Amino acid sequence: MAAARLLREALVKDPANLKLHYYLAVTATHLDLIEEAVREFQWVLANAPASSAESQAARTWLTAAGRLGKERTAAAAPVEDTPANASTVHGQIVWSDGEPPVPKSRLQLFLRGLPNTPTKEEYHVLRTDAEGRFSFRRVVPGTYELTNRIAGEPLWRLRVQLQPGQDLALDLTPQNSLKNRDDFPQGGK
Repeated sequence: MAAARLLREALVKDPANLKLHYYLAVTATHLDLIEEAVREFQWVLANAPASSAESQAARTWLTAAGRLGKERTAAAAPVEDTPANASTVHGQIVWSDGEPPVPKSRLQLFLRGLPNTPTKEEYHVLRTDAEGRFSFRRVVPGTYELTNRIAGEPLWRLRVQLQPGQDLALDLTPQNSLKNRDDFPQGGK
């Protein structure tokens, strides 16, 4: 557990460090922190050179865990299978000083297609930048859930409806947090 804590602390200081993400993913697998391992290996897959040992190990682990399939990170969505009428969701985490602190940088966000909809196979994941900004690009139009947690209690659980070619601005705030708004009261999809 100490190694995972130290790696997380190091990533706060150096969020783009490939080796730190890779080592945290490996550490998480040994600690049975499966969702964290998935998130970190997905980051490695999206950011490492395809021929690197880290990328190959991430792909192998995600495939064996049944987590590769049609998932893709927002940054690595292939252009060739993206429709010409693709949409974008962008925004920023905006949390006032009077509220409980929310980490703005490196916060993982998920945009998942809903079951029984044309977007049911769509799955995008990214981390916010140092200022809490995010942008899901080249998203197939349709209905999605936007959240910051796959397991456990999230800060946000929002329904997002994207029209063809739409560029939706959506800031994540206390007003649309789970405390005040839950678009999926049964725990998500």
